[in-house]
Amino acid sequence: MMTDKEENILNKIEYLKDMILDYAGDLYDINQWPDELQYDFDDVETIETGITQYNEPITNNEMLRCNKLYKRYTLRF
Repeated sequence: MMTDKEENILNKIEYLKDMILDYAGDLYDINQWPDELQYDFDDVETIETGITQYNEPITNNEMLRCNKLYKRYTLRF
């Protein structure tokens, strides 16, 4: 059973993934993402998998990475 905090983090991660997908969908064909964009998306999925599959708590570095990506992809819209 997940805590409210974990649920909140997962909701934010899901939102970040959607934001990256929206950004990518507006600018690129599905198989033509730049490496950096693919790398960013893979990072977010790896963090999500750690939480959902392995019950690993999110680290401070992972939180900072997500915040940085959030700013990167919101500023681009």
